[in-house]
Formats: sequence, structure tokens, C-alpha cells
Amino acid sequence: MVSLTKKQTAQLSDMSHDVLVNIIHDLIQDNKQARTALVNGYLLSAAEVLKAVEKEYARRARSKRFYDYYDADAFFDELTRSIANPLVGIAHELPEQAESLSVKMMLEFEKFTRNVDTSSGSWMGYYTILLDAWMKSLEAQKNNDPASIAKKIFTVVEREFYFGIEIFKKYRTLLGTDILRVIRDMYYQKKLTREALGLSIIIKDLDFLAMAFKNDEFCHSTHYFDYVRLLMEDLRSDDALAVLNNQRADDEEITDNIIWNELFIQALIEEGRKEEAKAHCITAFTFQCDTRFYHLYTKAAEIDVDHSPAFLKIAKDTGLAPYVCFASDIERYDLIDACIMGTQKNNLTDSLAYITHSYLRTLSSTLYKHGYAHTATLLRQFLVEDNIQQSKSKYYSYAASDMKKAIDYGEGLEDCPQLPETEGYLRTLYEQHKRKTALWPLMTDKIKGLSVGKDGLRYSGDATLQRRCLMTSQELYDHSVSLLARRDYASGELTRALSKMTENRENIDKALSRLVGCGYLDDHRLIKHLIDKYVQKKHGPARIKQEIRQKGFSLELVEQMLEKVDVDWYAMAKDLKVSKFGDVVVSEAKEKNKQIRYLQYKGFSMDMIFEALS
Repeated sequence: MVSLTKKQTAQLSDMSHDVLVNIIHDLIQDNKQARTALVNGYLLSAAEVLKAVEKEYARRARSKRFYDYYDADAFFDELTRSIANPLVGIAHELPEQAESLSVKMMLEFEKFTRNVDTSSGSWMGYYTILLDAWMKSLEAQKNNDPASIAKKIFTVVEREFYFGIEIFKKYRTLLGTDILRVIRDMYYQKKLTREALGLSIIIKDLDFLAMAFKNDEFCHSTHYFDYVRLLMEDLRSDDALAVLNNQRADDEEITDNIIWNELFIQALIEEGRKEEAKAHCITAFTFQCDTRFYHLYTKAAEIDVDHSPAFLKIAKDTGLAPYVCFASDIERYDLIDACIMGTQKNNLTDSLAYITHSYLRTLSSTLYKHGYAHTATLLRQFLVEDNIQQSKSKYYSYAASDMKKAIDYGEGLEDCPQLPETEGYLRTLYEQHKRKTALWPLMTDKIKGLSVGKDGLRYSGDATLQRRCLMTSQELYDHSVSLLARRDYASGELTRALSKMTENRENIDKALSRLVGCGYLDDHRLIKHLIDKYVQKKHGPARIKQEIRQKGFSLELVEQMLEKVDVDWYAMAKDLKVSKFGDVVVSEAKEKNKQIRYLQYKGFSMDMIFEALS
């Protein structure tokens, strides 16, 4: 959005009322969009806004148009602008009308969106603002009896299944404790203990929780944990310890739980039992090398004393993976460097397999920033090899990115005896995995100076950049043929690949024309192949269109090819429904919605879905 400069804003502030009015008239004179925005946004009364929202909602509800995956985002953005946001704006002026309309829209949401592909999740923003309008309209009625407002809320919540009691955490201040307490009691009377306990925790009702604890009504470990946190917040750490000990008596395995141990240690510290707390920290850390126990130990122990050596020894005795993770958490990168450099590759590979790839990528980047380029490079090379070993093409893009980082981090380390030279390392990888044809095009796209052809692998670092403009159409053609020999490419995808090889667009066009003429490059053939592939997977037309468009084909061409497909989509949707859920026609809203969402995800239209469910 373009905004005014400070100077322009100051000039505007200095203008008189009459001048500003004249400017507004000039702006809307021949601009219908500006006039509509001015009137709808600033000049309508609350009653007029309500009427406009009702009219727009009714118009949308009558529409038979289908909104596919790509249209849905714009559809819900427009609903948010024309319906949800205006409703929030009048919630305080016309609370009862805004409440009634927002509830109607929420409860009719399934019916209202029957012709919309909601699989992208864009509906959530619109729905959340509707919920906000409802809550704000209820807030404006807080002078009424809390019981009547609570009853309204409970009636809707019983019929609505998109949000649980956690939503009340967001609106606790807005609604107030009295209303939420009545709702809690309604849940309890309905024997919905889990919901009643959840709301009691939100409103911090220790008396109710104490009663439920005494009656043995806690139905999940989180109820104990949340109750203990509230007790310690209320400076009742002795009661917190009693609750935790009671939980341990009922379930001896709870002592394996990190949260239970953390709360138990915190309660011991609050009670002044620091020696017991320290001993429990050591015991818990020995079982699970979680850094939280180290920090709790330092809280209970002497100040200005380094307690990390004892914990580092425990972590090292446990294994390389916990040692590396703990050392990283306390920022001892020198120890990580020494550990990894001193471990044989086979042992290192076995140990690092227990650490997630995302964690290792972050650790590698951090080590590089702290000057440990050698170790950072080794970690990236491990990630390259591990991703390739998965033998699944979805991991190969990660392998290519990690290889690029390994080359970047290893720059200047070519003479290091423990680190293989880049070209030699790439050649070794190629010899081991050259049959993985989906891998090497990704590698060549990502790594400058790398090429793979009939003669094998070649790597010249950044030297390739020096001859970019010199590549002839024949060389581009030969390179394209080697790529197409491994798999089919869309013309747009191949154009992007060749653009990385040369800046000469004319040579690229010549090579592409020759490929098309020889029949090597054919978008129609590739799209037909992809459609057949997705039909075999029982994907519907919307999902197929989405998947193929992501590969760089135009929407017009994809739709044109889909129209030629001889497939009974209605029968396919029915078969898919029966194979997944059986042939029983369900009437329960929750189960029906589950089936609708699944078929939407598979790419079928609402017409096809309702036919399949009937």
C-alpha cells in the first residue's frame, strides 16, 4: 500500500475542513470504487451497514458458482471485507442484531461453502472474524444476566464444531469470569468433565479444581500439570507437591515425563528444599538430557559457579547426540567442534541419525557463524548423504540445498586433509548414486559449475559463470537432451534451467524450438501423462489442476486437457467415499463434514461430493 510522506501528511493536516471536503468530492467524482469505499466505510449508519451485510450474505448464499482451490482465497478475502469486518464494526452499536446474524452465518457455514474448495484453509480467517463479531456483540450485552449470555454461548458451542474451549482463553477478558464460570457449570452438569476442567483452568478456579481433584475427576495428565502451575502461582507449592506425589502414586511411569519432573523440581525449589531439587535435577537429566533440568539446577545451586561440566559428562556418557544437543543449548560450540572432529565418520553418521535434519541445519549455520567452518561443512555433508540414502525424490531438493551450503562453508578449506576436495566429493557421490536420475538435475540447478552428461560429472566451481554468455544453441540443446533423457520437463521449467546456463535468450529459444520440432519437448504429452498418473491416484479434477499448475503449465492449457479426459468424476468420488468410509449414508454432521473435507482434499467439487454422499 502506498502511504503519504511526512511532508504530505503535514500538508494535509494544515488544510481547512472545506478544502478537505472539496478534495474528497474531486476524488470520488469519476471514481466509482473510491465512492463506494467512502460510503460503505465511513458514511453508513450501523443499521444501514447491517442491512448491506444481510443483503450481501443472501446474495452470496444464492450463488451457484463453484470456487476452486485458486479462487477460494479471493472469495474469502472478499467475504471478510464485505461481511465479517463490517459486522465487527457494528457489534457494539447493534449487539443483538450482530449476534443473531453472526451466529446464523457460523452455523450455516457448511451449507454456505458447499460450492467452495476450502482445502487451502483460507476460510479460517473469515470464520475467525465472524467469531470475533459474535463475541464482541455478546460483550456489548454484559449488563444483562450472565446466565442468559452464558446460555446463548453454550447453545451455539454445542452445535458448532470448529473451535473448542481453548477459544475462551482468547476471549476471557472480553466475556469476563462470571459468564465463563456459568458456562463451565453447564459443561459439568452435562457430564462433560474434560471441558469443565479446561474452562476452570482458563478462569483459574482453584476451588473447583480442588473439588475435581478430590473426586478423582482429572482425566488427563495436563489437568494435573495445569492445576499444579496455578497452585504455585498462588504460592501454594506444598499443595503442588502433594498433587504431584498423588499423581506419581497413581501412575509410576509419570516420573518419565519431562513436564512432571520440571514442575516437581520447581515446587521443591519454591519450598526451599534445594538439595532435594538438585538431586532430582541430576536424576532427571540422567534419564533425559533436557537442558531445562540444567537451568533448574543452576537456580537451586550456588551462584557464580559453573555447573555445566557435570551435566556435560552425563550427556557424553549417554551418547554423542544428546551431548551435541546439550552443548549447543548452552552455546559450547568449541566442545561440539572437538567432538565431531574427533569422531570417526561411521560412528558420527550413526549418532547424528537421532537428531532431526532441521536441528542439524540450524546447528551447522550457527557453527559456521562462530568460526567452525570445518565442522559446519561436515554436518552439511552428512545431511546430503542422509537425504540421498532415503531414496525418495522428495528429499533430493534438500540434498541439493545442503550440498550448496557444504560448498559455501568449505570455501578456503580445500587443503584440509580431513575434508575431501569438492569435485572429488561430488564425483564419489555421483559414482554411488548416478542411478538416482531425479537427483542430479536438482544438483546441477542448485550448484554453479556442476554439469552431468554422457561423459559423467564435471565441476568447475564458479568458472562456469565466465562462459555463460558463450554457450551456443547446440550446447544448450545437448544439455537439454541429457536432462530430458532422465525425465520429462515442462517448457517453462526447461527454460528456467537453461537460463541458468546462459544469458543469451536467442540461443535458448533456438534450442527449445529444435527440441519441440524433434518431439523431445511436448507440453500436451506431459500434461496427459500427469493427468493419467493422478487419475490412477484417485485425485479429482480440482486437485489435478492444482498439482499440474504447480509444475509451470498455464491454467488454460491444463483446463483444455482436462476437458478431453474420459473419466466419470462422480463415479470416482463415490468409489473413493465407499472405499474410505463404507457405503452407509451418514446423517451426523461431524462425520458428514469429515467425509466432505476428505473428498475436497482429493479434489472433487461439491456437486460430486454430495452425489457421492447420497
